Amino acid sequence: IRFTLHMLLILKTDKNFQGGRMSKRIYISIDYEGMAGITNWPETIRNDRYNHLVTKQINAFLTGFFKAHPSGEVVISDSHMNGDNIFWEDLIGNCRVVKGYPRNYYMVEGLNSDYDGFVLLGYHAPVGRLGLIDHTYSSSAFYKIEINGKEMDEAAINTLMASYYQVTL
Repeated sequence: IRFTLHMLLILKTDKNFQGGRMSKRIYISIDYEGMAGITNWPETIRNDRYNHLVTKQINAFLTGFFKAHPSGEVVISDSHMNGDNIFWEDLIGNCRVVKGYPRNYYMVEGLNSDYDGFVLLGYHAPVGRLGLIDHTYSSSAFYKIEINGKEMDEAAINTLMASYYQVTL
């Protein structure tokens, strides 16, 4: 099966106005291996210490986002392994979490054209590239993924999905 995918940079106008102020709705896909402090596989597997660390880093991002967009909405996809890593009860602001596994669209489940922005946090080096914990989806199941003859990593594939819905990175 050959897919033709085109990556477009599309600027969207904000259609969500509240009281004369713009309200942003963003989708965040969180992976784990690229977050600060994560350096090896054992730290990524059901490890409360690192789950708290990752949740704190997400909250640091959310603090800035909600300061700029107090009435904003955020959907966070817990996209590492089985999607049970983030301490969702500790997240700040108007957030919803997509968690669990399996999912039809895995790291971007629920992403659609209703979002004003797409954010990738904690993404990492693709398999075979220089970087800690390099892999593409599953190092035990895949070595290389290509689309139209171009090697793709998780960030590129998920960004293509966002561009399909005209949601900017």
